[in-house]
Amino acid sequence: EAPSAGSEYTKKIATPVFVTTIGQSDMNVVEQVLKKVGIEYTADAQLKADAVTGGTVIMAVGGSNKGLGSAGVDANQEVERGQAIIAAAHAAGADVICMHLGGTARRGSTSDIMIQPMLEACDFVVIAGDGDSDGQLSAWAAGKPIKSVADSKAVVGVIEALK
Repeated sequence: EAPSAGSEYTKKIATPVFVTTIGQSDMNVVEQVLKKVGIEYTADAQLKADAVTGGTVIMAVGGSNKGLGSAGVDANQEVERGQAIIAAAHAAGADVICMHLGGTARRGSTSDIMIQPMLEACDFVVIAGDGDSDGQLSAWAAGKPIKSVADSKAVVGVIEALK
């Protein structure tokens, strides 16, 4: 298991909670976790920066070529949207939690183009499964709190602790 890069993340999830995906993948997993924990949220795979009014933004990061194709967006557009969301969130006093949930299937050149700038700019990183087996996600999130767990089921406990 990768060591935590920074200190522990000690803030609680503030409302409103916005859920999106950068890479058009795994947003449904974030939604399942929040439902289990009982946190209300607004989910939008195409969330725009101007919709973020404070609270907390949770981003599922990692690319799905099928998802990108269905949404009619490319990796660069996703990066631009993600960076705008993070800037708007921070301007509104909101934290951004990035979750990489798809393991090595959500890595590779296309995914990594989208993942790196999000992990570098967000406030807390949650990694489920073997997505950081090469240590690259931890390197991109250097200095930030990182929580690595065995699988997406274990993310429930991480979020429960932030409720």
